[in-house]
Amino acid sequence: MHNKKVAKQKRKLAALAGEDGARCAFWLEKKKKNCNFKPAPGSKFCGNHNPEARRVPCPVDPKHTVLEKELEKHIKVCPARLQQLQAEAREYYVQNFNAGSDDEQEGEVQPADFTKGPLAAQRRALVQRMSQ
Repeated sequence: MHNKKVAKQKRKLAALAGEDGARCAFWLEKKKKNCNFKPAPGSKFCGNHNPEARRVPCPVDPKHTVLEKELEKHIKVCPARLQQLQAEAREYYVQNFNAGSDDEQEGEVQPADFTKGPLAAQRRALVQRMSQ
């Protein structure tokens, strides 16, 4: 009975250390434990922690990284890019609307000119209806 307990504890410790191959061998210092993902076939590490795989910042949104070999595929499905495309598809979207102009001085505030742009006619009609 005692031997079974010891063997079970050893298996448990090996699993925690990632030595049994059931879990990624990458040590998470902040959590003081190994990564809980399953390792890739033929590796001790999961896909996120594989030291041979090179990760690069996403060119669309550098807040996250992507495996270099999957970069081209990722750009097509990047959540940040899809969100940007959805915003641009809206009829009222104007790119760099709040960016200011090149001749503007730093800190200087320019009034918005609503008489120009793709929706100017609609805005004028709305103002006329509201003033009646």
